[in-house]
Amino acid sequence: MPITITILGITVGVSAVMVKAVGKTVESKFRSWKQQRAEKKRFENLSRVASKNQVTTSILSPCHLAVLGDVEAGKTTLIRALQGTINVSKGVSAQTPYVAFEFPIRYNGEQRIIKGHDFSGSEKFIESYYEDEIKRCDCLFYICNVNEYLNNGIKREGNNARLHLIDQYLSNRSIPVQIILTYASQVHDRDDARLKFMESIRSKPYGGRFLERQPIVIEMKDDVELKNLIEAIKKILFKI
Repeated sequence: MPITITILGITVGVSAVMVKAVGKTVESKFRSWKQQRAEKKRFENLSRVASKNQVTTSILSPCHLAVLGDVEAGKTTLIRALQGTINVSKGVSAQTPYVAFEFPIRYNGEQRIIKGHDFSGSEKFIESYYEDEIKRCDCLFYICNVNEYLNNGIKREGNNARLHLIDQYLSNRSIPVQIILTYASQVHDRDDARLKFMESIRSKPYGGRFLERQPIVIEMKDDVELKNLIEAIKKILFKI
């Protein structure tokens, strides 16, 4: 049945189908307009949030970081995690003395370039490369497999010899030194393992230097623990 509509004084007849079609077109265009308005408002809100959160980064002087320790103690894992790569492959081999690294890290609105060398823990490379690295570093982390240190006499003697060598090369220099005890999942009690390690080196000539900061005990295969360690390390590196 036709429907009469008067437009500008002119009466015309239209079908119900035509009225329905026009209605759908108007409704569709209105819905599209509302979506565009909502999308525009969302981007405006995001822009305001981004602008509010924008932080001016202060650039600090570069830091030479020495990361030393025994074979497969976790040196490469620590360096790569500090770079932002948690999942890592095997570290520097006994055939490769070292790999240089240099990368930026950020903490609390500040940025600092970290540079140094990822050293092989092989005994034959220690004398050749340790001295230069230790004498130029601004901060030093010593990585030690706590389970091997406590339960393997040869490994314990090897680590003690490294600590003694580091102490000699540092001489009278005063820089942040942090011992990190890894493979925590292999010991029954972390606190007990830390205490035993501390007791073992306390009476050594170098004991005072390496116990100025309490050793950190960690399982580096645990991503959460490793991320927390990196945050703790950044606090040290940005106080230098």
